[in-house]
Amino acid sequence: MNRSLLTLFFASFIITGCISEEEHQEVSTDLKTAKESLSAVQEKLDGLGKQIEEKDLKITEMEEQVKILTEQNNTFTEKQPKLEQEVADLQKELDAVKNERDEIKTASSGSTAKMKQLGDELASAKADVKKWQADHKALQGSNDNLKSRLNDLENRPREDILFSNSLVRFLRQKKKTENASLAGRDDLSEKEQITFENNKKLLAKSNKDLTTEMGDYYSGKGTLEQMAQKYPDFAKKYQLIQKMRVESSGGN
Repeated sequence: MNRSLLTLFFASFIITGCISEEEHQEVSTDLKTAKESLSAVQEKLDGLGKQIEEKDLKITEMEEQVKILTEQNNTFTEKQPKLEQEVADLQKELDAVKNERDEIKTASSGSTAKMKQLGDELASAKADVKKWQADHKALQGSNDNLKSRLNDLENRPREDILFSNSLVRFLRQKKKTENASLAGRDDLSEKEQITFENNKKLLAKSNKDLTTEMGDYYSGKGTLEQMAQKYPDFAKKYQLIQKMRVESSGGN
């Protein structure tokens, strides 16, 4: 019932003598107070909605920043601390929004729909934070792998860098991971000890030697073509080695 209908309704009561002028005034005052309270709550909700929009804009900006950081990771980036700080700052903002939402929810239990909307927005934002945290973890792992590769390259002769390829890198990383799980243990079985020593010998080999051995192995098995499709850069380096073999043998 809108305000005009209420006014007519109470006016009719006054005319018929069912309600006094003082009672009418008291009811009008109560209605005015209720309307002011409702307006205040609505104003708070509107203000919070504006804050949510601002944070949504911030979220969009950070998504773009995470995308850029991920792309930069392909050539190695040192911006991890900045991303960590941005994720932490966003988490603080989300916590602040949650506190504001809870305060308004307590002050205005009748605003269920608005509270649900805010809750959904908060849940969505929290999901974004989890995603960014996962992206950051993946980025950190990629950076660690890249650092390991760079360190490995620095410790190898410059000539050997020519024969680096994805299959060799995969093999080295696999053997490093295996030995990392075995290193420092004093309860290795005989089989584990043999594996550890064989991995050390393999890791000590040059990229050229590993490429040659794997190329010869897959060639002998008749699976070189399949491996070439999966690791095309490995196939190119093995072809170069084969060419060098021919040249060193005088073309025979």
